[in-house]
Amino acid sequence: MRLLEEIISAAGERHSVLSREITKIHEEFIRGTPSEILAVLKQRPEIKGECTLVVSGCEGKEAYSPERVADELKEAIGSDQKPLSVIAKETAKKFGLSKKAVYEEALRIKNEQS
Repeated sequence: MRLLEEIISAAGERHSVLSREITKIHEEFIRGTPSEILAVLKQRPEIKGECTLVVSGCEGKEAYSPERVADELKEAIGSDQKPLSVIAKETAKKFGLSKKAVYEEALRIKNEQS
């Protein structure tokens, strides 16, 4: 479950499939976003067996690198009169990232600039 939380934070909500017990009698597939899969798993008392998680790649978003996101945020914070939450939301959408993670980075950058 921790892996799904980390994926949500780092990569955002992408199409995913969690496969359990592939090729066995209790084979199971859970499809959805990492948040949806996590919600299904949290309803269970335990998870047994081998699991494989497949997460889709970035769909037409600009290439992500921490430096590029930081540069984009610095420029937007320095020049835009928009609220920090709007800057973070737009940047997260552009790069296909979690709004929460981008907002935390934007706060860090803003505090450094102050």
